[in-house]
Amino acid sequence: MTRSVAYYPVLYEERHPLVVPFDRFSSFFSLLRVVSLVYKFIAIRLNKQWNCESKAGHYLMKTMQQQEFPMKIGYLNDPDRDHILARVRSLDLFLDPDGLIRSKGRIDSSIHFSYEIKNPILIGKQHPVTRLIILDCHKACCHLGTGSTLVELRRRGYWVPQGRRAVNQVLYDCARCKRYNSRSMHPNVAADLPSYRTDFCTPYRHSGIDFTGHLWVSDGESDRKVYLLLFTCLNIRAVHIEVVPNMSISSFFQALIRFSNQNGVPEALYSDNARTFIVAGKLFSRLNLFRDYQDKYGPCNLKLRTIPPFSPWYGGTWERCIRTIKTCLFKIVGKGKLDYFTLLTVISDIQRSVNNRPLTYQSSANKSTTTVTSNMFLRPNQCPELLL
Repeated sequence: MTRSVAYYPVLYEERHPLVVPFDRFSSFFSLLRVVSLVYKFIAIRLNKQWNCESKAGHYLMKTMQQQEFPMKIGYLNDPDRDHILARVRSLDLFLDPDGLIRSKGRIDSSIHFSYEIKNPILIGKQHPVTRLIILDCHKACCHLGTGSTLVELRRRGYWVPQGRRAVNQVLYDCARCKRYNSRSMHPNVAADLPSYRTDFCTPYRHSGIDFTGHLWVSDGESDRKVYLLLFTCLNIRAVHIEVVPNMSISSFFQALIRFSNQNGVPEALYSDNARTFIVAGKLFSRLNLFRDYQDKYGPCNLKLRTIPPFSPWYGGTWERCIRTIKTCLFKIVGKGKLDYFTLLTVISDIQRSVNNRPLTYQSSANKSTTTVTSNMFLRPNQCPELLL
């Protein structure tokens, strides 16, 4: 027979009042730290050796599921269940040994992913703890947007029903994103893509280059300016960032050599009409006379091409990447000043996050953990879990 709703347990907070109010915290790390301190106090009083952080995480997930899914827990605990709930059927839910509800995926045979990724924990889409987890994932991917946040959420082993809608609702209240994204934009009719952006070729074969504005870094007792030189692949939208001391010809050629040593020599470089790139284009023809240049770049026939004057929209590809990088940098650093090596570390994190952004639409109903990113083309033989 079909059991009534009264069979299932009552709400969790009616039987167990919460010691820590979840809705009074602004970050998941702060909530986890406070709950860990509570467990640490209990462990000291009981003279126990506990992993307080692990117990705190388990408590948060357990409490959230008891509040959000009491009927599903009662159904999964019932050994004589005679019907299947629609959500349990669609997500293939089960209880793990710790009593947490997980969603069984279809990649159990994979050796590249952990148990948590293959069987993510089910979390409520409107719970305060879920909001803090989404904000934490949003901050980890440098405030890149819904797709990147959803990928980071699934990489950590969480499954949110209607995940894209839940992430959109949380990101709508992100103060930093509102500050930098709330600007008027007038859409224009997009022209056809040029041939060098639609060919199937190796990464960075056709690359766009551009300088950013100056950044201040702390150099002991004084501050100095540095610049970022961006290389972006015009086919797979990958980015490579070099920190240079100035926008001189020598700094540009040194950055080009470092870029070529890591990613290969491109066939053509596309840039705007900055003075550095115009002079560099003239020097390329003269450099053919030098033997050292012929040995390194002669067989590659490297060309530097500039866009038409007074036509900045031709360089929209690298200008959009510049905006993404600067937005991430402003949201992470703000008005602070970093030392040189800390800036290199932050730039490396931003480059990884930008190259991990999804290139295709990620449906909230898709249970696959594989997302097409730029890093999959740059490092195709690396473990997919390490690329994230």
